Amino acid sequence: MRLTFALNYEKLNRNIQLRQESLAKISTMASSGKRMVQPADDPLAWSQAMDLKQGLRDFDAIERNLTRGVQWNQATENGLNSVSDLLIRAKEAGMRFSSASTPDAREGLINEIDQITEEAYSQANSQFGDRFLFSGKSTSTQPFQTGSPTSYFGDSGNIEVRAGASQRQAINLDGGTVFFTDVADPNTSVFKTLADLKAAMQAGDTNQIQTQISALGGAQEHISAMQTKVGGRLNQLEEKLTALTNLKTDRTSVLADTEEADMVDVLTQLQQKRTALEAALRVTTYADGMNLTQYLR
Repeated sequence: MRLTFALNYEKLNRNIQLRQESLAKISTMASSGKRMVQPADDPLAWSQAMDLKQGLRDFDAIERNLTRGVQWNQATENGLNSVSDLLIRAKEAGMRFSSASTPDAREGLINEIDQITEEAYSQANSQFGDRFLFSGKSTSTQPFQTGSPTSYFGDSGNIEVRAGASQRQAINLDGGTVFFTDVADPNTSVFKTLADLKAAMQAGDTNQIQTQISALGGAQEHISAMQTKVGGRLNQLEEKLTALTNLKTDRTSVLADTEEADMVDVLTQLQQKRTALEAALRVTTYADGMNLTQYLR
């Protein structure tokens, strides 16, 4: 009888321990809102959740890349828009020069070309953060320098970002492509054309002024083509970003369904397990108070 009593007592204690562990587990679920605390709770669902989380981390990295690409191209678009406006101003100044009636008026138009040229250099040397937009891959190198209208100091490299699982996307335009109507001919740079226009105005050379106005028209068309290219790329990047955001939302929802607990069910189980544990404790307390004589009755 002593052996049976000891075994029953041990069984009661083991029952309490199991109920305490079960209560602790359901309490953790209630506080965390998660139905899985460890892999053993549901190995298949745990594995699926880990795969979903890794996928979301990949999506986050791609989203950062696409966002950077969008912002880079927005800055590029702004710079190109400004350069286009400057070329229009320069053409207008050249056309007004021939009809300017006083030396002061002509001097004012020459000064305006100086201002336009300075602003054009500023736009060509635009930065995104601390990186030059139009330097190719040599983003720490200033692409253009005042006084060197035929020189480009960057390179023709593409800056690429990861835009998908196995896809990369170029996000930049190099200065040689943008500011020379013919990359192979240094004399076709926007800055050389502006410098030649100023020299023709200073010399009062009407024919040469007209030649440079025509050259500026060609440069403006070239910049317009660059604007179209950037606009198309920007639309593409924004569409990818929107699609990725939608995909992230869907995957996050699936992850929530996989991981999150049904709180109504959890709270119901929590109350049931508390009640069961209290009942088991009462039984054990009663057993603790028994002696052998009472047990033998």
